[in-house]
Amino acid sequence: MSRTHIPWVRLIPMSCDTTGCPRQDSNLRSRLRRAVLYPLSYGGGSHLRALGEISSSGARSLNHPRGAGERPAPRLAGMTPEQLRALLVGVVERAVRAGDLPEHALAGPPDGPLFRPTDLRAAGVVADWVTPVAQRWAPALGLAPLALARVLAQGLTLDRSVASVEVAPSGLLTITLEDTVRGAVIALVQARQDDYALEESSPRPDQFAETPGSRPPGDPVRVAQLAHARLCRLVRTAEAAGVERRGSARLDVLAHVTERHLLVAVADLPQRLHTHEGDPAQQLRAVTDLAVLADDWDHPVRPLAAGESVRPEHAARLALADTVRIVLRNGLARVGASAPERM
Repeated sequence: MSRTHIPWVRLIPMSCDTTGCPRQDSNLRSRLRRAVLYPLSYGGGSHLRALGEISSSGARSLNHPRGAGERPAPRLAGMTPEQLRALLVGVVERAVRAGDLPEHALAGPPDGPLFRPTDLRAAGVVADWVTPVAQRWAPALGLAPLALARVLAQGLTLDRSVASVEVAPSGLLTITLEDTVRGAVIALVQARQDDYALEESSPRPDQFAETPGSRPPGDPVRVAQLAHARLCRLVRTAEAAGVERRGSARLDVLAHVTERHLLVAVADLPQRLHTHEGDPAQQLRAVTDLAVLADDWDHPVRPLAAGESVRPEHAARLALADTVRIVLRNGLARVGASAPERM
């Protein structure tokens, strides 16, 4: 058998019921739902092991799936970087108890941002978050980045919120969340409409008054204002067509690649703005990046044909449009601009 180099390993939860397996996005290739082969050696060795044989550690590893009597890890209530850090801390605590990590790992991962959105991709399997935590933390623990990354990945896949984890040879972790968890940021934004992505000292949206469309075409603020006005129009037309805002909307239908990028960007914006506090150019870029993603999203939020009935995805998309509208409004206030509803 020839020696084959496999550039990364993807870990998926052991359970393959409807809640445990990665979902197929509407324009993405199907994800594997069966036990596939993964490399034992990341150096290009030809010896492969099946899923569940990657780790030689004790209980709570992929080699020793959770028993029937064990309580599963709680599902995340959301998917912000802060909540992902909390999930990672729980994984580390369990790994220490299992003997997979040294005791001093309980001090926690390094300070500062650990998670960022993955690079935008228009096709293929699109993940949600990427983290270099293993690369940054491994030297302090006396481990190789890849060894630490494998332990963390195995622990993450045991959480019901995580659909899959990819481990690169460098130790970089790429995480895909379940669709319901990714959409939970909508409820978070709706509950914090007045302060989401705003600092205590930030100006509030109602403090600005300017004539809509008064900024020149080349002004990047105008891009964000136009995106905000478009979202306001989408919300108005959807509600006029009978689409209702429902707290019970099925947010798991927001699985198209553009919707996933939007949800992750919404969750990341507070961290990104905080990281670049005092840098107006980078803060404006963060807001305009979200605006560009919103403009790329063109799924209908209401019935388009005569006689077409309102479907569950219309309510979910209305919730998404309204959420991004709120975040753009607050982001524009953060950079000192108004958020016109019509332009």
